[in-house]
Amino acid sequence: MNGVREVEISASTAWIFYILAVAILHNSKLAAGDPQHSGRRLADNPSGFITLDCGLPEGSSYTDTTSGINYISDATFVDTGISRSISPKIKDAGRYTRYLRSFPEGIRNCYTINNITGGSKYLIRATFFYGNYDGIDKPPEFDLHIGANMWDTVKFDDANISVWKELIHVLPLNYIQVCLVNKSQGTPFISTIELRQLQNTSYTNTSGSLALRYAADVYDRSWSLYKRDSWTELSTNLSIEIPDSSKTYKPPSIVMSTAVTPKDDSAPLEFSWELYDDESEYYMYMYFAEVVRLKTNQSRSFNISFNGELRYGPVAPSYLSANTISINGSPQPIESGKKINGFSIFKTEKSTLPPIINAFEIYSVKYFKQPETHKEDVDSLGHHLKLEVDSITEIKSIYGIKRNWQGDPCGPKAYFWEGLNCSYDDSNPPRIISLNFSSSGLTGEISADISNLVMLQILDLSNNSLTGSVLYSLSQLPHLRVLNLERNQLSGSVPLQLIERSNNGSLLLSILGKGGFGTVYHGYIDDTQVAVKMLSQSSVKGISNISQRHVKLLMRVHHRNLTTLVGYCYEGTNMGLIYEYMAKGDLEAHLSETSNRNGCGTRYYKSNRLTEKTDVYSFGVVLLKIITGRSTIGRMHDMTHISQWVSSMLSNGDIRNIADPRMPGNLDVNSVWKAVEIAMLCVSPTSARRPNMSQGSGGTEGVFGNRNRSN
Repeated sequence: MNGVREVEISASTAWIFYILAVAILHNSKLAAGDPQHSGRRLADNPSGFITLDCGLPEGSSYTDTTSGINYISDATFVDTGISRSISPKIKDAGRYTRYLRSFPEGIRNCYTINNITGGSKYLIRATFFYGNYDGIDKPPEFDLHIGANMWDTVKFDDANISVWKELIHVLPLNYIQVCLVNKSQGTPFISTIELRQLQNTSYTNTSGSLALRYAADVYDRSWSLYKRDSWTELSTNLSIEIPDSSKTYKPPSIVMSTAVTPKDDSAPLEFSWELYDDESEYYMYMYFAEVVRLKTNQSRSFNISFNGELRYGPVAPSYLSANTISINGSPQPIESGKKINGFSIFKTEKSTLPPIINAFEIYSVKYFKQPETHKEDVDSLGHHLKLEVDSITEIKSIYGIKRNWQGDPCGPKAYFWEGLNCSYDDSNPPRIISLNFSSSGLTGEISADISNLVMLQILDLSNNSLTGSVLYSLSQLPHLRVLNLERNQLSGSVPLQLIERSNNGSLLLSILGKGGFGTVYHGYIDDTQVAVKMLSQSSVKGISNISQRHVKLLMRVHHRNLTTLVGYCYEGTNMGLIYEYMAKGDLEAHLSETSNRNGCGTRYYKSNRLTEKTDVYSFGVVLLKIITGRSTIGRMHDMTHISQWVSSMLSNGDIRNIADPRMPGNLDVNSVWKAVEIAMLCVSPTSARRPNMSQGSGGTEGVFGNRNRSN
């Protein structure tokens, strides 16, 4: 099967290189891929090799009979995608192309490949064979990323030809992420992913990374036939020695055993190619070995020029011994705004024979502009903290997050993870600054990994089922300014440092709930759990007419359906009310999914007498809250009481807008009118006008009975 190969090499400095690798072979059998001599035949499966057959059933593996390489399923390296098979009409496909993994869901889907050696150089190869797996005979076009950076675009000139992309990359960590990005031009898919560990001293450059094209052997490169009619082919059946100077690159002996030379003894060997990237710089690796024994009166030496400039020479190849020469340079402009690269090998004046070349590889340089999420921090004691990326990945695992969290959390910017916000600037890697897990179904304790996100400014864990205590380490996040832990099942005391930061205004802290009057915290008096509502400054001013005597009066009220006020504190402008703790939330939490603990007001206790009519008033307020779904006290600046709001709506005859919008559209308006009328009688400012409790509660039986029948 023919293929279009593109290989790239990158380093930790975030550069990419495209590579063109060509072998000069001496006969068509070898060029066609004799499994004993050509292509990708390995004696065994070396260490440092990872080969994934994408879409292969989980737990499956096999050894390719042609290459000797062991393939394993990709299922444990990716969370998404669907296993598919190519069309059964295709009979000559290699085994590793029979399956593929397609990604019909999500914009970006990523593999995370572990068990690699951080700091080492790897050749990374991705293969794509469409094989009309979807039956529409129209291959897609999509982007391929390494981590946060664009690697290349995958597109097919022919639906029956496979596309290969290769990258040589120095991996800074012990894992790598390979991502496919949907461009709305068909469903992305992938056939294989292969990693081959190289020597770190191979394919070196002054900065950045190298990328490969048309490049197999101990490094599992693939060498392609390259010959011209104007060349004569030379070869030997003897082994080619690879001296220390060339062992870094390890050219295969079978590749080095063939060479070409010009038929015209005076002609040079010339190679040129059109530029793929207008800004690329190129690196060339040329391999030379004399494959015929020269006579005593013969000599071979030559010079090498790149784009017309002499760059190396003279070179005199040794008999049956490999020599590697590397050259770098920039492209040469030509007509029509295009650019071209070329090198020429020409014999010296003293040489009696024309030049030769056995093989060459060509690499181009391209910059990776997108930094990945910040990797590591050091605390005040010099201890290395857990990697930021590792921490957020561990959080995902602990809580079983089902969001499409794929690839780098913050990069590229267009694909940062849902629920995260990151900081971006030109001089620093992105940092996670906001984490929103509200209503995400979280259970268990607060993960300590959150504390490793040291640049975190906003943390919202509200409306989950988290248990345990509030971590002290959260108070050590220096930039944290919003911490929302409302509507969970947390226990224990709140770290003093968090409360102090809340009191001095540097942290907006919500623990149990936040209502119209202020924030509710969880605490203890001796061994008794309590809820402490610290009133906001505006609330303190709004209810300044409440005296200590009134609060003490409220503390004497006890009823199984009422939250008990157990104490208060009033220091300067700080006022707090201490209630009994309700582990399962209050009525309003169940009615309107909030933790508001607004009371019924204080104006109704002016007589200092708590009577049956006081209970009737409370019943009326609860009834209005059920009908409207609103808080007792409005959350706007005017802090309108619910009875005043309903009264103003009734004056306009607007009964439908009084009813909770979550009620069904076919609700019985007459029943709503009757319920509102009963509730408004119960909250009458004059106690004499209120019904007694049996009249008030009894009057609603028919109302809610009718309502249930209408539902």
